[in-house]
Amino acid sequence: MMDDVRIAREELKKRGFNLIIVKNHQIIFKSRLSGIRGFLVAIDDLGEKMNGASVADKIVGKAVAMLCSYTKVDAVFATIMSKEAKKWLSSRSIYFEYENLVPRILSGDQECPFERLVKNFSSPRKAYEEIKTLQKRLSSR
Repeated sequence: MMDDVRIAREELKKRGFNLIIVKNHQIIFKSRLSGIRGFLVAIDDLGEKMNGASVADKIVGKAVAMLCSYTKVDAVFATIMSKEAKKWLSSRSIYFEYENLVPRILSGDQECPFERLVKNFSSPRKAYEEIKTLQKRLSSR
């Protein structure tokens, strides 16, 4: 696991991706999509293969943290992590590292809509379903 999170972190930094997923020393997914979209595509593409993987993502808020527990990843690296994401990952015993800890994830000058959505959620499955629905709604605008 430690090698996988290191590989994911290094690839994220040097290749200009927004999301890298590594499992068994192999990159199994990479994305330049912004926001939470890349993670949703990874879930669609990989499904249960994410179980036990390590994720490096530029921005990890509670929404992404909940998706990490939904997909049963083992480790998370974030360039920017929110305090709520840190709290969530800690409470689920998911290993994490971050470069910058922030009070909350913003979209423009407001809190990210996905963060607002999951603020009071405790079920990763419900979070996944609602995040996916919101992403579809936002994409169709």
